[in-house]
Amino acid sequence: MKITLSKNEMLGRFRLAGGFEHLRSDCTIEATAGVALDALLAEQLRRRYTELLSEGPRELLVVEDMSATAGEASYHSGGTGVVRLPADCARLFEISLEGWERPAAVAPAEALEALLMRGDNAYTAPTAERPSAAMGADGRTVYVHPASGSRKITLARGVRDPGPDKYTLEEAGLSWIFERMKTDFML
Repeated sequence: MKITLSKNEMLGRFRLAGGFEHLRSDCTIEATAGVALDALLAEQLRRRYTELLSEGPRELLVVEDMSATAGEASYHSGGTGVVRLPADCARLFEISLEGWERPAAVAPAEALEALLMRGDNAYTAPTAERPSAAMGADGRTVYVHPASGSRKITLARGVRDPGPDKYTLEEAGLSWIFERMKTDFML
């Protein structure tokens, strides 16, 4: 189930799950000097959340179509196009250009050289029936082939980063984040 939490709600959930929150309601605990625990936790939560967005399993993420903000592919060379990812796009899973018969899964940056070499060979070049896409080395561009004709993006499924004060994910993603934070704090 998709959930959206504010920074304070996420902190509250982790404090409760990690044993940082007392469970008794008949007393209060207040510290006036020492480590700002909430600041440390907030920093770690944000780091682990961005790690989930960029490396985590797809089923823990809220995947949506970003084609409206993706623009168009610009022509690169040899039938290859380049797509600049929107600023809020944390990760792109698949993309489709107008005229393609199916979307192409976005391969990691390590596959870019092979994509460019395949495009140079008439027998192995990707076609509208079997298009290819690979992430650029900078992590913000995607190389697509073929990009001849219309370069309008019709589908761009990926994950958005809602910003530093908001967390959007599948509820199961909380345990993914919290398990990794346990190693940070050796709980």
